[in-house]
Amino acid sequence: MVAVLAALSGCGTALAPEPSSSEPDEDVDALASAVVVGRYCANIHAVQIAQAEGLGNCQVKTIASPPLSDFGAGCAGLTADACAQEHYDNPTLYTKPGGSGSFRLRYLPSTNTLKCADGSKPHYYFSPGTDTTKWVIYQNGGSGKCAQTSDRLGITTPAGEPCYDHIASGDGDSGFNEKQRWEGQGILDGSTLDANGDFVNVDFHTWNRVWIPSCSNDQYQGSADHPSEVVLVTANKEWNAPLYSHGFDIVMSVIDELASGAVSRDLSDATLVMLYGSSGGASGFQMTLDAKAEHVASVSSARVVGLLDSRAEPNLEGAEGLFDTNACASIFAADCPGNFNVPPFGTDVGAGFAFDTSAYQPADPVTCVGCGTARTKTEWWGNQLDASCVAEHTTNTDPCYDGYHVMYNHTATPVFHATSLRDHNQYNNTIEYASVATGDISFQSLEQTNCGDLPHDRVLAQLEAYWTFRDGAGGAHGDSHGAGPIGIWAIDWVDHEITKESGIFNDAELDGVTLSAAILDWAVNETPIYLIEGNGTTTRTAEPTSVERTNTCPPVP
Repeated sequence: MVAVLAALSGCGTALAPEPSSSEPDEDVDALASAVVVGRYCANIHAVQIAQAEGLGNCQVKTIASPPLSDFGAGCAGLTADACAQEHYDNPTLYTKPGGSGSFRLRYLPSTNTLKCADGSKPHYYFSPGTDTTKWVIYQNGGSGKCAQTSDRLGITTPAGEPCYDHIASGDGDSGFNEKQRWEGQGILDGSTLDANGDFVNVDFHTWNRVWIPSCSNDQYQGSADHPSEVVLVTANKEWNAPLYSHGFDIVMSVIDELASGAVSRDLSDATLVMLYGSSGGASGFQMTLDAKAEHVASVSSARVVGLLDSRAEPNLEGAEGLFDTNACASIFAADCPGNFNVPPFGTDVGAGFAFDTSAYQPADPVTCVGCGTARTKTEWWGNQLDASCVAEHTTNTDPCYDGYHVMYNHTATPVFHATSLRDHNQYNNTIEYASVATGDISFQSLEQTNCGDLPHDRVLAQLEAYWTFRDGAGGAHGDSHGAGPIGIWAIDWVDHEITKESGIFNDAELDGVTLSAAILDWAVNETPIYLIEGNGTTTRTAEPTSVERTNTCPPVP
Protein backbone atom coordinates (compact mmCIF):
# COMPACT_ATOMS: atom_id res chain seq x y z
CA MET A 1 0.00 0.00 0.00
CA VAL A 2 1.92 3.00 -1.25
CA ALA A 3 0.80 6.56 -1.80
CA VAL A 4 2.66 8.95 -4.02
CA LEU A 5 2.96 12.57 -2.91
CA ALA A 6 2.22 15.06 -5.64
CA ALA A 7 3.72 18.37 -4.64
CA LEU A 8 1.86 21.48 -5.70
CA SER A 9 3.26 24.96 -6.13
CA GLY A 10 2.95 27.47 -3.32
CA CYS A 11 1.87 26.59 0.21
CA GLY A 12 0.07 23.33 -0.45
CA THR A 13 0.62 19.60 -0.91
CA ALA A 14 -1.68 16.90 -2.18
CA LEU A 15 -1.69 13.12 -2.36
CA ALA A 16 -2.00 11.20 -5.59
CA PRO A 17 -4.74 8.54 -5.43
CA GLU A 18 -3.75 5.43 -3.52
CA PRO A 19 -3.36 2.49 -5.93
CA SER A 20 -6.18 -0.01 -5.95
CA SER A 21 -5.75 -3.20 -3.97
CA SER A 22 -6.79 -6.81 -4.43
CA GLU A 23 -7.66 -6.93 -0.76
CA PRO A 24 -11.45 -7.23 -0.36
CA ASP A 25 -12.87 -3.82 0.56
CA GLU A 26 -9.39 -2.66 1.59
CA ASP A 27 -9.75 -4.76 4.74
CA VAL A 28 -6.34 -4.88 6.39
CA ASP A 29 -7.66 -7.19 9.09
CA ALA A 30 -7.07 -9.99 6.62
CA LEU A 31 -3.36 -9.23 6.73
CA ALA A 32 -0.98 -10.66 9.28
CA SER A 33 -1.29 -8.67 12.48
CA ALA A 34 2.43 -7.96 12.51
CA VAL A 35 2.21 -5.98 9.26
CA VAL A 36 1.73 -2.24 9.69
CA VAL A 37 -0.22 -0.86 6.76
CA GLY A 38 0.01 2.78 5.78
CA ARG A 39 -3.12 4.79 5.25
CA TYR A 40 -2.53 8.04 3.34
CA CYS A 41 -4.94 10.94 3.70
CA ALA A 42 -5.14 14.46 2.30
CA ASN A 43 -4.92 16.01 5.78
CA ILE A 44 -5.71 15.49 9.46
CA HIS A 45 -9.31 16.55 8.90
CA ALA A 46 -9.71 13.67 6.43
CA VAL A 47 -8.27 11.26 9.01
CA GLN A 48 -10.81 12.51 11.54
CA ILE A 49 -13.61 12.03 9.01
CA ALA A 50 -12.47 8.47 8.29
CA GLN A 51 -12.35 7.66 12.01
CA ALA A 52 -15.76 9.19 12.75
CA GLU A 53 -17.38 7.47 9.75
CA GLY A 54 -15.81 4.08 10.39
CA LEU A 55 -13.84 4.04 7.15
CA GLY A 56 -10.68 1.98 6.73
CA ASN A 57 -9.01 4.54 4.48
CA CYS A 58 -9.41 8.07 3.10
CA GLN A 59 -9.32 7.44 -0.64
CA VAL A 60 -11.51 4.43 -1.49
CA LYS A 61 -14.26 3.76 1.02
CA THR A 62 -17.18 6.16 0.97
CA ILE A 63 -19.37 7.79 3.59
CA ALA A 64 -22.80 6.28 4.25
CA SER A 65 -26.08 8.00 3.49
CA PRO A 66 -26.89 9.57 5.83
CA PRO A 67 -23.41 10.10 7.36
CA LEU A 68 -22.78 8.61 10.77
CA SER A 69 -21.33 11.78 12.34
CA ASP A 70 -21.03 15.55 12.09
CA PHE A 71 -17.65 15.02 10.45
CA GLY A 72 -19.44 13.52 7.44
CA ALA A 73 -21.79 16.48 7.02
CA GLY A 74 -22.63 17.08 3.36
CA CYS A 75 -20.54 14.14 2.21
CA ALA A 76 -22.80 11.12 1.61
CA GLY A 77 -21.15 8.96 -1.06
CA LEU A 78 -17.81 10.78 -0.86
CA THR A 79 -14.46 9.49 0.37
CA ALA A 80 -12.90 11.06 3.45
CA ASP A 81 -10.44 12.98 1.28
CA ALA A 82 -13.21 14.29 -0.95
CA CYS A 83 -15.25 15.23 2.11
CA ALA A 84 -12.33 17.18 3.57
CA GLN A 85 -12.03 19.06 0.28
CA GLU A 86 -15.78 19.80 0.30
CA HIS A 87 -15.47 21.29 3.79
CA TYR A 88 -12.45 23.36 2.70
CA ASP A 89 -14.17 24.67 -0.44
CA ASN A 90 -17.46 25.54 1.26
CA PRO A 91 -16.65 26.27 4.92
CA THR A 92 -19.65 28.54 5.56
CA LEU A 93 -22.02 25.62 4.86
CA TYR A 94 -20.59 23.77 7.87
CA THR A 95 -20.35 26.57 10.41
CA LYS A 96 -21.94 25.63 13.72
CA PRO A 97 -24.93 27.81 14.52
CA GLY A 98 -24.89 29.76 17.73
CA GLY A 99 -22.24 31.15 19.94
CA SER A 100 -22.77 34.61 21.34
CA GLY A 101 -21.15 38.00 21.38
CA SER A 102 -20.09 40.82 19.11
CA PHE A 103 -17.52 38.87 17.07
CA ARG A 104 -18.66 37.28 13.79
CA LEU A 105 -16.81 34.47 12.04
CA ARG A 106 -15.22 35.06 8.63
CA TYR A 107 -13.19 32.74 6.42
CA LEU A 108 -10.35 33.67 4.10
CA PRO A 109 -11.62 33.85 0.50
CA SER A 110 -11.72 30.88 -1.86
CA THR A 111 -8.77 32.33 -3.78
CA ASN A 112 -6.57 31.93 -0.70
CA THR A 113 -4.88 28.50 -0.58
CA LEU A 114 -3.49 28.65 2.97
CA LYS A 115 -4.50 25.90 5.38
CA CYS A 116 -4.91 25.31 9.09
CA ALA A 117 -2.72 22.58 10.58
CA ASP A 118 -5.48 20.01 9.95
CA GLY A 119 -6.05 21.16 6.36
CA SER A 120 -9.24 23.10 7.08
CA LYS A 121 -9.97 26.68 6.03
CA PRO A 122 -8.25 29.54 7.94
CA HIS A 123 -10.59 32.04 9.53
CA TYR A 124 -10.88 35.02 11.86
CA TYR A 125 -13.47 36.79 14.00
CA PHE A 126 -14.27 40.49 13.66
CA SER A 127 -16.10 42.81 16.05
CA PRO A 128 -16.64 46.40 14.81
CA GLY A 129 -16.17 49.33 17.13
CA THR A 130 -17.50 52.86 16.84
CA ASP A 131 -14.05 54.34 16.24
CA THR A 132 -12.98 53.54 12.69
CA THR A 133 -9.37 54.56 13.33
CA LYS A 134 -8.34 52.24 16.20
CA TRP A 135 -7.83 48.49 15.96
CA VAL A 136 -6.62 45.61 18.10
CA ILE A 137 -5.56 42.35 16.38
CA TYR A 138 -5.25 39.37 18.70
CA GLN A 139 -3.14 36.17 18.69
CA ASN A 140 -4.28 33.70 21.35
CA GLY A 141 -2.36 31.46 23.72
CA GLY A 142 -2.11 27.67 23.68
CA SER A 143 -0.99 28.07 20.11
CA GLY A 144 2.17 26.02 19.60
CA LYS A 145 1.01 22.41 19.88
CA CYS A 146 1.90 21.25 16.34
CA ALA A 147 5.68 21.12 16.17
CA GLN A 148 8.61 18.76 15.95
CA THR A 149 10.51 18.97 19.23
CA SER A 150 13.69 17.68 20.80
CA ASP A 151 14.64 17.15 24.43
CA ARG A 152 17.87 17.44 26.39
CA LEU A 153 18.73 13.82 25.65
CA GLY A 154 18.72 14.61 21.94
CA ILE A 155 15.54 12.62 21.33
CA THR A 156 13.32 14.10 18.60
CA THR A 157 9.55 13.80 18.83
CA PRO A 158 7.70 14.05 15.50
CA ALA A 159 4.81 16.49 15.28
CA GLY A 160 2.10 14.27 13.81
CA GLU A 161 0.53 12.38 16.71
CA PRO A 162 0.67 15.23 19.28
CA CYS A 163 -0.83 17.56 16.68
CA TYR A 164 -3.64 15.13 15.86
CA ASP A 165 -4.40 14.59 19.55
CA HIS A 166 -4.55 18.35 20.16
CA ILE A 167 -6.94 18.93 17.27
CA ALA A 168 -9.05 15.88 18.16
CA SER A 169 -9.43 17.24 21.70
CA GLY A 170 -11.30 20.24 20.27
CA ASP A 171 -8.66 22.77 21.32
CA GLY A 172 -6.92 23.13 17.96
CA ASP A 173 -9.10 25.94 16.51
CA SER A 174 -9.90 23.88 13.43
CA GLY A 175 -11.63 25.81 10.66
CA PHE A 176 -14.28 23.06 10.44
CA ASN A 177 -17.49 23.61 12.35
CA GLU A 178 -16.58 26.89 14.02
CA LYS A 179 -19.39 28.75 15.77
CA GLN A 180 -20.82 31.86 14.17
CA ARG A 181 -20.26 34.18 17.12
CA TRP A 182 -17.78 34.70 19.93
CA GLU A 183 -17.09 37.27 22.63
CA GLY A 184 -13.75 38.25 24.06
CA GLN A 185 -12.87 39.04 27.63
CA GLY A 186 -10.99 41.94 29.16
CA ILE A 187 -9.50 44.10 26.44
CA LEU A 188 -11.45 42.21 23.73
CA ASP A 189 -14.89 42.47 25.35
CA GLY A 190 -17.11 44.33 22.90
CA SER A 191 -20.63 43.90 24.23
CA THR A 192 -20.83 43.10 27.94
CA LEU A 193 -22.62 45.68 30.07
CA ASP A 194 -22.54 46.07 33.85
CA ALA A 195 -25.54 46.50 36.17
CA ASN A 196 -25.72 50.20 35.27
CA GLY A 197 -25.80 49.52 31.55
CA ASP A 198 -22.24 50.73 31.01
CA PHE A 199 -19.65 48.83 28.98
CA VAL A 200 -17.44 46.65 31.17
CA ASN A 201 -14.54 47.25 28.80
CA VAL A 202 -14.71 50.98 29.29
CA ASP A 203 -11.42 51.93 27.59
CA PHE A 204 -11.41 49.70 24.50
CA HIS A 205 -15.00 48.81 23.58
CA THR A 206 -14.95 51.47 20.83
CA TRP A 207 -11.96 49.85 19.09
CA ASN A 208 -12.33 47.45 16.17
CA ARG A 209 -11.36 44.02 17.44
CA VAL A 210 -9.98 41.06 15.48
CA TRP A 211 -9.23 37.57 16.76
CA ILE A 212 -7.21 35.24 14.53
CA PRO A 213 -7.58 31.74 16.06
CA SER A 214 -4.38 29.73 16.02
CA CYS A 215 -5.68 27.01 13.74
CA SER A 216 -2.07 26.62 12.53
CA ASN A 217 -0.89 25.77 16.06
CA ASP A 218 2.57 27.19 15.36
CA GLN A 219 2.49 30.31 17.55
CA TYR A 220 1.65 32.26 14.38
CA GLN A 221 5.28 31.86 13.26
CA GLY A 222 4.99 29.32 10.47
CA SER A 223 5.46 29.38 6.74
CA ALA A 224 6.11 25.74 5.84
CA ASP A 225 4.52 22.53 4.54
CA HIS A 226 5.22 19.07 5.93
CA PRO A 227 4.27 16.56 3.19
CA SER A 228 3.73 13.44 5.29
CA GLU A 229 3.60 12.75 9.03
CA VAL A 230 2.31 9.79 10.98
CA VAL A 231 -0.65 11.39 12.75
CA LEU A 232 -2.50 8.36 14.17
CA VAL A 233 -1.78 4.69 14.83
CA THR A 234 -4.75 2.32 15.18
CA ALA A 235 -4.20 -1.42 15.57
CA ASN A 236 -1.95 -2.29 12.61
CA LYS A 237 -2.61 0.90 10.64
CA GLU A 238 -0.48 4.01 10.44
CA TRP A 239 -2.45 7.02 9.23
CA ASN A 240 -0.22 9.48 7.35
CA ALA A 241 -1.14 13.02 6.36
CA PRO A 242 0.46 16.35 5.54
CA LEU A 243 0.67 19.04 8.21
CA TYR A 244 0.64 22.76 7.51
CA SER A 245 2.49 25.46 9.44
CA HIS A 246 0.96 28.56 7.83
CA GLY A 247 0.40 30.75 10.89
CA PHE A 248 2.60 33.66 9.87
CA ASP A 249 1.14 33.72 6.37
CA ILE A 250 -2.42 33.49 7.71
CA VAL A 251 -1.91 36.60 9.85
CA MET A 252 -0.52 38.48 6.85
CA SER A 253 -3.51 37.39 4.74
CA VAL A 254 -6.01 38.49 7.40
CA ILE A 255 -4.33 41.90 7.53
CA ASP A 256 -4.73 42.14 3.76
CA GLU A 257 -8.40 41.15 4.01
CA LEU A 258 -9.09 43.79 6.65
CA ALA A 259 -7.57 46.43 4.38
CA SER A 260 -9.53 45.30 1.31
CA GLY A 261 -13.04 46.25 2.39
CA ALA A 262 -13.96 42.70 3.40
CA VAL A 263 -15.52 43.84 6.69
CA SER A 264 -17.56 46.86 7.78
CA ARG A 265 -14.45 48.77 8.88
CA ASP A 266 -11.41 49.34 6.68
CA LEU A 267 -8.00 48.77 8.20
CA SER A 268 -6.49 51.11 5.63
CA ASP A 269 -8.25 53.98 7.48
CA ALA A 270 -6.59 53.11 10.79
CA THR A 271 -4.36 55.56 12.63
CA LEU A 272 -3.48 53.24 15.53
CA VAL A 273 -3.21 49.45 15.46
CA MET A 274 -2.30 47.31 18.48
CA LEU A 275 -0.92 43.87 17.71
CA TYR A 276 -1.84 41.93 20.84
CA GLY A 277 -0.74 38.46 21.90
CA SER A 278 -1.15 36.51 25.10
CA SER A 279 0.91 33.56 26.30
CA GLY A 280 1.87 31.49 23.22
CA GLY A 281 0.45 34.17 20.94
CA ALA A 282 2.74 36.70 22.62
CA SER A 283 5.64 34.29 22.15
CA GLY A 284 4.85 34.31 18.45
CA PHE A 285 4.91 38.11 18.44
CA GLN A 286 8.29 38.08 20.18
CA MET A 287 9.66 36.44 17.05
CA THR A 288 7.58 38.17 14.36
CA LEU A 289 6.24 41.48 15.69
CA ASP A 290 8.25 43.81 13.47
CA ALA A 291 7.43 41.90 10.28
CA LYS A 292 3.70 41.97 11.05
CA ALA A 293 3.82 45.62 12.11
CA GLU A 294 5.56 46.51 8.86
CA HIS A 295 2.82 44.70 6.93
CA VAL A 296 0.10 46.67 8.74
CA ALA A 297 1.99 49.86 7.92
CA SER A 298 2.20 48.83 4.26
CA VAL A 299 -1.62 48.79 3.93
CA SER A 300 -2.38 51.79 6.15
CA SER A 301 -0.84 54.93 7.60
CA ALA A 302 -1.34 53.62 11.13
CA ARG A 303 1.12 53.81 13.99
CA VAL A 304 1.59 50.21 15.17
CA VAL A 305 2.31 49.06 18.73
CA GLY A 306 2.60 45.67 20.40
CA LEU A 307 0.92 44.40 23.58
CA LEU A 308 2.41 41.23 25.10
CA ASP A 309 0.63 39.50 27.96
CA SER A 310 2.29 36.79 30.08
CA ARG A 311 5.64 36.67 28.30
CA ALA A 312 7.86 38.11 31.02
CA GLU A 313 8.86 34.72 32.36
CA PRO A 314 12.36 34.22 33.80
CA ASN A 315 14.66 34.01 30.82
CA LEU A 316 18.25 34.09 29.66
CA GLU A 317 18.21 37.56 28.12
CA GLY A 318 18.14 40.17 30.88
CA ALA A 319 18.19 37.62 33.69
CA GLU A 320 20.32 38.11 36.78
CA GLY A 321 22.44 35.20 35.60
CA LEU A 322 23.71 37.42 32.77
CA PHE A 323 26.42 38.72 35.08
CA ASP A 324 26.83 35.82 37.49
CA THR A 325 30.25 34.92 36.10
CA ASN A 326 31.47 38.53 36.03
CA ALA A 327 33.22 40.48 38.77
CA CYS A 328 29.92 41.94 39.88
CA ALA A 329 27.43 39.45 41.23
CA SER A 330 24.37 40.81 39.48
CA ILE A 331 23.23 43.02 36.65
CA PHE A 332 21.20 44.90 39.25
CA ALA A 333 24.15 45.85 41.45
CA ALA A 334 25.08 49.54 41.42
CA ASP A 335 28.49 48.94 39.85
CA CYS A 336 27.26 46.71 37.02
CA PRO A 337 26.62 48.01 33.51
CA GLY A 338 23.43 46.99 31.75
CA ASN A 339 23.93 44.90 28.65
CA PHE A 340 21.53 42.51 26.92
CA ASN A 341 24.03 41.36 24.31
CA VAL A 342 26.41 39.02 26.15
CA PRO A 343 25.20 35.40 26.23
CA PRO A 344 26.00 34.10 29.69
CA PHE A 345 27.37 30.74 30.72
CA GLY A 346 27.76 29.52 34.25
CA THR A 347 25.85 28.74 37.42
CA ASP A 348 22.86 30.79 38.43
CA VAL A 349 23.23 32.70 41.68
CA GLY A 350 20.35 31.83 44.00
CA ALA A 351 19.01 28.75 42.23
CA GLY A 352 22.29 26.95 41.57
CA PHE A 353 21.44 25.48 38.17
CA ALA A 354 23.86 25.62 35.23
CA PHE A 355 22.78 27.69 32.25
CA ASP A 356 24.00 28.23 28.69
CA THR A 357 22.75 28.93 25.17
CA SER A 358 22.44 25.31 24.03
CA ALA A 359 18.65 25.60 23.59
CA TYR A 360 19.24 27.95 20.67
CA GLN A 361 22.15 26.13 19.04
CA PRO A 362 21.67 23.65 16.19
CA ALA A 363 20.75 20.18 17.37
CA ASP A 364 23.39 17.61 16.45
CA PRO A 365 23.28 13.98 17.62
CA VAL A 366 27.09 13.83 17.71
CA THR A 367 28.59 17.25 18.42
CA CYS A 368 25.78 18.78 20.48
CA VAL A 369 23.55 16.15 22.04
CA GLY A 370 20.64 17.87 23.77
CA CYS A 371 21.05 21.17 21.92
CA GLY A 372 18.27 22.82 19.97
CA THR A 373 15.40 22.35 22.42
CA ALA A 374 14.03 25.80 21.55
CA ARG A 375 15.39 26.01 18.02
CA THR A 376 14.00 22.76 16.61
CA LYS A 377 10.33 23.77 16.56
CA THR A 378 11.10 27.27 15.26
CA GLU A 379 12.98 25.80 12.31
CA TRP A 380 10.28 23.18 11.73
CA TRP A 381 7.66 25.93 11.50
CA GLY A 382 9.69 27.70 8.84
CA ASN A 383 10.17 30.94 10.77
CA GLN A 384 12.28 33.30 8.64
CA LEU A 385 13.71 35.00 11.79
CA ASP A 386 13.77 38.68 12.61
CA ALA A 387 15.54 40.63 9.87
CA SER A 388 17.32 43.01 12.25
CA CYS A 389 18.63 40.12 14.32
CA VAL A 390 19.91 38.19 11.31
CA ALA A 391 21.59 41.33 9.97
CA GLU A 392 23.32 41.90 13.32
CA HIS A 393 24.38 38.29 13.90
CA THR A 394 25.56 37.41 10.42
CA THR A 395 28.04 34.71 11.45
CA ASN A 396 26.02 33.16 14.26
CA THR A 397 22.24 33.50 14.31
CA ASP A 398 21.76 31.41 17.47
CA PRO A 399 20.50 34.42 19.48
CA CYS A 400 17.77 34.97 16.86
CA TYR A 401 16.03 31.78 18.04
CA ASP A 402 15.61 33.34 21.51
CA GLY A 403 12.40 35.37 21.50
CA TYR A 404 13.56 37.41 24.48
CA HIS A 405 16.79 38.36 22.75
CA VAL A 406 14.82 39.46 19.69
CA MET A 407 12.35 41.44 21.83
CA TYR A 408 14.99 43.14 24.00
CA ASN A 409 17.46 43.93 21.22
CA HIS A 410 15.87 43.95 17.80
CA THR A 411 12.17 44.78 17.99
CA ALA A 412 11.58 48.29 16.69
CA THR A 413 7.82 48.24 17.36
CA PRO A 414 6.96 49.82 20.75
CA VAL A 415 6.01 47.10 23.25
CA PHE A 416 3.87 47.04 26.41
CA HIS A 417 4.52 44.15 28.83
CA ALA A 418 1.58 43.07 31.01
CA THR A 419 2.32 40.24 33.41
CA SER A 420 1.77 38.57 36.75
CA LEU A 421 4.97 38.29 38.76
CA ARG A 422 3.97 34.82 40.01
CA ASP A 423 2.32 33.59 36.82
CA HIS A 424 1.43 29.98 37.65
CA ASN A 425 1.81 28.92 34.01
CA GLN A 426 5.33 30.30 33.57
CA TYR A 427 6.29 28.99 37.00
CA ASN A 428 5.75 25.44 35.75
CA ASN A 429 7.32 25.88 32.30
CA THR A 430 10.61 24.21 31.48
CA ILE A 431 13.59 26.57 31.90
CA GLU A 432 14.88 26.56 28.34
CA TYR A 433 18.24 28.08 29.15
CA ALA A 434 19.22 25.38 31.63
CA SER A 435 22.30 23.57 30.35
CA VAL A 436 22.03 20.26 28.53
CA ALA A 437 23.61 18.53 31.52
CA THR A 438 20.90 19.86 33.82
CA GLY A 439 17.98 18.32 31.99
CA ASP A 440 14.43 19.62 31.84
CA ILE A 441 13.69 21.56 35.01
CA SER A 442 11.18 24.22 36.00
CA PHE A 443 11.29 26.88 38.67
CA GLN A 444 8.76 24.83 40.61
CA SER A 445 11.18 21.91 40.70
CA LEU A 446 13.80 24.24 42.22
CA GLU A 447 11.50 25.69 44.85
CA GLN A 448 10.17 23.27 47.39
CA THR A 449 10.76 25.70 50.24
CA ASN A 450 9.79 29.21 49.14
CA CYS A 451 6.91 28.51 46.75
CA GLY A 452 7.45 31.11 44.12
CA ASP A 453 9.87 33.79 45.32
CA LEU A 454 12.60 32.86 42.85
CA PRO A 455 10.66 33.36 39.58
CA HIS A 456 8.91 36.38 41.12
CA ASP A 457 12.24 37.99 41.93
CA ARG A 458 13.72 37.18 38.52
CA VAL A 459 10.75 38.58 36.56
CA LEU A 460 10.60 41.71 38.69
CA ALA A 461 14.33 42.31 38.34
CA GLN A 462 14.52 41.73 34.61
CA LEU A 463 11.58 44.08 33.96
CA GLU A 464 13.36 46.70 36.02
CA ALA A 465 16.53 46.09 34.01
CA TYR A 466 14.64 46.32 30.72
CA TRP A 467 13.18 49.68 31.78
CA THR A 468 16.53 50.98 33.06
CA PHE A 469 18.96 49.72 30.46
CA ARG A 470 17.20 49.23 27.13
CA ASP A 471 17.75 52.83 25.99
CA GLY A 472 20.83 53.44 28.10
CA ALA A 473 24.52 52.82 27.55
CA GLY A 474 25.18 49.13 27.15
CA GLY A 475 21.51 48.41 26.52
CA ALA A 476 19.91 47.02 23.40
CA HIS A 477 22.32 46.96 20.50
CA GLY A 478 19.75 46.56 17.72
CA ASP A 479 16.50 48.17 16.63
CA SER A 480 14.97 48.01 20.13
CA HIS A 481 17.22 50.80 21.33
CA GLY A 482 15.01 53.89 21.47
CA ALA A 483 12.06 52.05 19.91
CA GLY A 484 9.27 54.17 21.32
CA PRO A 485 7.99 54.38 24.89
CA ILE A 486 8.26 51.32 27.13
CA GLY A 487 5.11 50.07 28.83
CA ILE A 488 5.23 47.81 31.90
CA TRP A 489 2.38 46.88 34.28
CA ALA A 490 3.20 43.89 36.50
CA ILE A 491 1.21 42.80 39.53
CA ASP A 492 2.11 40.30 42.25
CA TRP A 493 -0.59 37.75 41.45
CA VAL A 494 -0.42 34.27 39.95
CA ASP A 495 -2.97 34.76 37.15
CA HIS A 496 -2.06 33.94 33.58
CA GLU A 497 -3.14 36.23 30.70
CA ILE A 498 -4.19 39.19 32.84
CA THR A 499 -5.47 41.32 29.95
CA LYS A 500 -8.26 38.74 29.59
CA GLU A 501 -9.23 38.78 33.27
CA SER A 502 -11.73 41.60 33.76
CA GLY A 503 -11.23 41.55 37.53
CA ILE A 504 -7.58 42.43 36.97
CA PHE A 505 -7.76 44.29 33.66
CA ASN A 506 -10.52 46.69 34.72
CA ASP A 507 -10.35 46.67 38.52
CA ALA A 508 -6.91 46.00 39.99
CA GLU A 509 -4.82 49.15 40.35
CA LEU A 510 -1.15 49.91 40.81
CA ASP A 511 -0.55 53.41 42.10
CA GLY A 512 -4.21 54.07 41.32
CA VAL A 513 -3.87 53.06 37.64
CA THR A 514 -5.71 50.08 36.17
CA LEU A 515 -4.06 47.90 33.55
CA SER A 516 -6.70 49.04 31.06
CA ALA A 517 -6.00 52.74 31.65
CA ALA A 518 -2.24 52.17 31.54
CA ILE A 519 -2.36 50.44 28.15
CA LEU A 520 -4.67 53.11 26.72
CA ASP A 521 -2.50 56.01 27.89
CA TRP A 522 0.64 54.30 26.63
CA ALA A 523 -0.82 53.43 23.22
CA VAL A 524 -2.78 56.61 22.48
CA ASN A 525 -0.65 59.28 24.14
CA GLU A 526 2.70 57.49 23.79
CA THR A 527 3.23 57.84 27.53
CA PRO A 528 5.97 55.68 29.11
CA ILE A 529 4.40 53.45 31.78
CA TYR A 530 6.36 51.80 34.59
CA LEU A 531 4.18 50.17 37.24
CA ILE A 532 5.65 47.11 38.94
CA GLU A 533 4.39 45.96 42.30
CA GLY A 534 7.26 45.54 44.72
CA ASN A 535 10.30 47.27 46.15
CA GLY A 536 8.11 50.13 47.35
CA THR A 537 7.46 51.31 43.80
CA THR A 538 3.71 50.81 43.78
CA THR A 539 0.66 50.58 45.96
CA ARG A 540 -2.34 48.37 45.42
CA THR A 541 -6.02 49.25 45.73
CA ALA A 542 -7.43 45.80 44.94
CA GLU A 543 -6.42 42.75 46.94
CA PRO A 544 -6.14 39.25 45.50
CA THR A 545 -7.40 36.19 47.31
CA SER A 546 -4.88 33.91 48.97
CA VAL A 547 -5.13 31.56 45.98
CA GLU A 548 -4.38 34.42 43.59
CA ARG A 549 -1.36 35.47 45.62
CA THR A 550 0.38 32.22 46.52
CA ASN A 551 1.72 29.39 44.38
CA THR A 552 1.56 25.90 45.77
CA CYS A 553 4.52 23.55 45.73
CA PRO A 554 3.32 20.01 45.06
CA PRO A 555 5.91 17.29 45.47
CA VAL A 556 8.22 16.88 42.50
CA PRO A 557 9.25 13.29 41.68
